[in-house]
Amino acid sequence: MIRFTVPGEPFSKQRPRVTRNGTYTPKETVQAERAVRAAFGDAGLATMATDTEHAFHLRVVSYRYERYGRDADNLAKTIMDALNHLVWADDSQVENLVQTTIWVDDRSEARTEVEIAPLATLARPPRRRASMRAQPKPE
Repeated sequence: MIRFTVPGEPFSKQRPRVTRNGTYTPKETVQAERAVRAAFGDAGLATMATDTEHAFHLRVVSYRYERYGRDADNLAKTIMDALNHLVWADDSQVENLVQTTIWVDDRSEARTEVEIAPLATLARPPRRRASMRAQPKPE
């Protein structure tokens, strides 16, 4: 099992921004994902190999101080995307997600606790690509 803590107020992943000059990820989202990767590395986990074979259980506990609305799925999405190519090849390997929010009274207690475990010892089935050909209609 992998465990680590990301200090600071939990951050919800923001949508990509589309402008006349192209699409970009907001600066705050990039910084939040860097903070997750840094906490992962600070826990001494940066040397582990990326697992491309197994499904994962992910538990995210967000200790929040700020009382404005945040989507729980976007809080977890920040963690999941930041750990792409570190723990799993793609966050689609997370097949079991538990997201909990706990309110704290002191800003210094704000943090995100992360637990990751392989969901099973069996390898997940290979990913199939959708066929580009039209499927025949049943008669």
